[in-house]
Amino acid sequence: MADMEPRTATLPGVSVIVPVMNEADTIGALAEQVLAVSATQDGFRLCDLVFIDDGSIDETWARIRATAASDPRI
Repeated sequence: MADMEPRTATLPGVSVIVPVMNEADTIGALAEQVLAVSATQDGFRLCDLVFIDDGSIDETWARIRATAASDPRI
C-alpha cells in the first residue's frame, strides 16, 4: 500500500474561472472563500483559481498578483 498515490491525486481536478472588474476591495476575500470551500469538498480537488480581469482601473490586478504569490493554484 505504500506505493499508492495520495487520494487527492486520483480525484478529478477542477478549475474555477472568475471574471472580475474593479474588485480590489473584494478579490482577496473571494479567493480565500473559494480556496476554503474547495478544501472541504470531497470528490474533487481545486487545480486552478483563474481570475480574468476585464481592464480594471483600480488595484484589482495588483491584489490578484499578491494573493497568487501565496498560493500556486491562483
